Amino acid sequence: MRELFELLAVFAGIYLFDCVHWARREAIGFRAWYGRRMRVVSGAETAGNERFGVIFAQPLPMFGRLFITQAFPLSLTREVASSFVSSATNPGVRAAQVERLVRFDEPHVVTLEARRVLVDDHVFVEAGSNRLARLTASLIAELKVLGPEGRAARIERWTRTMLDVGIVRERIEAFDGAARSVRHLCLAEWLFVFAVTPIVGVSFGLASSWLPLLAGLVVLQTAVTIAFARAHAGLYPDEKRARRSEVFLIALSPPSAMRAVDALSRDLLAEFHPLAAACAFVPRDEFEELCERNLRDLLHPLPMARVAADPAVRAAAAEWQARMLAALETFAQQEGVARALWREPPPRFADDCLAYCPRCTRQFTVQSGTCERCQGLELVSFSGT
Repeated sequence: MRELFELLAVFAGIYLFDCVHWARREAIGFRAWYGRRMRVVSGAETAGNERFGVIFAQPLPMFGRLFITQAFPLSLTREVASSFVSSATNPGVRAAQVERLVRFDEPHVVTLEARRVLVDDHVFVEAGSNRLARLTASLIAELKVLGPEGRAARIERWTRTMLDVGIVRERIEAFDGAARSVRHLCLAEWLFVFAVTPIVGVSFGLASSWLPLLAGLVVLQTAVTIAFARAHAGLYPDEKRARRSEVFLIALSPPSAMRAVDALSRDLLAEFHPLAAACAFVPRDEFEELCERNLRDLLHPLPMARVAADPAVRAAAAEWQARMLAALETFAQQEGVARALWREPPPRFADDCLAYCPRCTRQFTVQSGTCERCQGLELVSFSGT
């Protein structure tokens, strides 16, 4: 029996590793441990390294959901696309960026390499997911064949779509329907591996029961793979190449098959702004807090760490920042969030608090200075507001 339990321990280790999702520091995750009640998980606040944080999903396949979103990683104007954005997770630091420029009226070759968008075989931007990278590359290619007025209109439509809560809710509803059978089959395989297999192995001996156990695993593995392929085709009809890769992995790896629901949900909302996702399914207080963080960051961006080689890169970032600020302010106010939440000073904690950081709202007992957490952003005096 020792061999059986060693094998199950290896399965369990691989399975738990598949419950771990690496998300870029600027990503915002939405996780439910049970049911539909989602909570915000910021990539900047999780354990990890300089570029990525670790988000843990609910280990029981029948329960919980996980969606990972990210603000659009490019600055777009009617003339150029810049792989530098001034926004960053608040509180948090700005992630390292490539800071390249693509002019739409110049010939370029746009390709993909997993999460990376390449322009002329050089990295242009690294997105938070393969899906977002594909959407970004497709948008760049589309903008290149349009004229300036057409680009402006297309960028405006893209901005509206990424903040469309109605579409977010439709996608969540479609996911819940498509993933239902996958979720039940994942649970069945999980119970078969971690409950039925040890019981049968101990009761009848592994030598006499390994063949029926293997046959049962193959049947469940096949059922999960087929159900996943159907659900993926319904949710992502245009992503045939990604579907083939996921189906191949799930068909060969039982731990991956048991986590098939995560493969359906993780990038479901990749093209939407985190605020649109938050509005759809997190508690009101968390949504308002996320609105305040995002809008204060856009109003008071982190200082630039270095001077870009091309001033046009920063000019494009400034134009995109102004566009997103206007769009997010309009969105927040339409959703009933008071403008004062991000435009006015935060509530004063105590009489000896003399200044505050306009970005992260941390308060200080000095009249002037800088906020170390926000990379030297100038403080604002309460007496001057």
